[in-house]
Amino acid sequence: MVQQFYLRAYRWLRENREFTIRNGGIIGDMLAIPRAMDINERTWEPFVKSLEHTIESQTTISDLAAVRVPVEIVYGDLDEFSSPGGMRIASRLRGVTVTRVRGATHLIGKRLARAVARAVDDVES
Repeated sequence: MVQQFYLRAYRWLRENREFTIRNGGIIGDMLAIPRAMDINERTWEPFVKSLEHTIESQTTISDLAAVRVPVEIVYGDLDEFSSPGGMRIASRLRGVTVTRVRGATHLIGKRLARAVARAVDDVES
């Protein structure tokens, strides 16, 4: 449900360039777009391509199914961009380990960073 809202919102923003550029700061706050992503005339095309290719048309599950090396997915249970259904499916794929970090969001804070470091350390061992 939440993911559908974000997908519709992102599509609308992509289709309404002037509104999105004019209100980029407010929109970024509302949709949890990182502050580092400044939406303006110069960054418009990368912003749109990012929405189209990494969010709206992403093929993560089928991509994961084709990978033949171990994969570690670490995500926060408060991450508004993660998909519970997608995480369940990913956790059932061969060679995929999914770690949910309680109290972590989409942004990498201390808890999430520690979990990622442990996952990397486990892979290197």
